Amino acid sequence: MKRHRDAVAISDGACNPIAIVNAMKAAIEEIRASGVGDTDTILQDPALRLMTYQLAYLQDLPLSGTPEWIKWYESCEESCREKK
Repeated sequence: MKRHRDAVAISDGACNPIAIVNAMKAAIEEIRASGVGDTDTILQDPALRLMTYQLAYLQDLPLSGTPEWIKWYESCEESCREKK
């Protein structure tokens, strides 16, 4: 899924907040297109959370490397490998 590839790329050092927000919007649209459109599911999506974390990092909020961040990153990497 594209959102997982985007999330991994963003978390590897994206610094353009507009590009991150655009990727987040596209991720939400991808989730909805898959038939899952409820807010709770969207907010729990690992790819969306990983992108949100990078945006928070750019704003000097908590850094990556927390157990939650690692879980989201690994989930996105796994999804990327499955789709190849």
